[in-house]
Amino acid sequence: MDFSQDKTFPVGRTFVKHFLSDSRSGTKSNRTKFYVSYDEENLYFRFDCREEFFRPEHNEFNAPLYEGDIVELMLTLGEKNKYLEVEVNQNNALYLALITNSDGKGDISINLLGENFIKSAVSVNQTGWTCDIIIPIEKLTEKGWDAENAFFNAHRQDFDEKGYLNLYSLNPPLSDTFHVTDAFLQMKFN
Repeated sequence: MDFSQDKTFPVGRTFVKHFLSDSRSGTKSNRTKFYVSYDEENLYFRFDCREEFFRPEHNEFNAPLYEGDIVELMLTLGEKNKYLEVEVNQNNALYLALITNSDGKGDISINLLGENFIKSAVSVNQTGWTCDIIIPIEKLTEKGWDAENAFFNAHRQDFDEKGYLNLYSLNPPLSDTFHVTDAFLQMKFN
């Protein structure tokens, strides 16, 4: 799916699947499959990641998981430059923060959340890992989320065995940072 013209993403009651692309170049990749769906109570996200070299960092809630392999969601909270950032690594550790992005291009302030209201589950095998994330709509709405004006993006960062950081995105920001709000897609609920 090419998002260059129509910056919307259909969200249905059954999983919608899409591959993440290289974040810097936009080149299509089959290394990460991304799924999203919803019901009256929750948003559901799944990342299926091909992986040869596992590099999770940290096991604690709100530790700097971005120092290793992660999957990541960004969901706007009422305005495009204010959003929830959710990161999960292969150890099923979670990072949860409210982000204010003053210029929409990565000039961010981070407010770590003390409460974990998100469920995640990770399974790992020889060829990769899968991460499921469940976000209660009621809790998200309390933070300012509005289904009628909801934007998001999904990302993965993956270090290889030589330490090179591969970045993948649902809608690539064509940048070394995921924090480019022009790359966010509007969620269209079916």
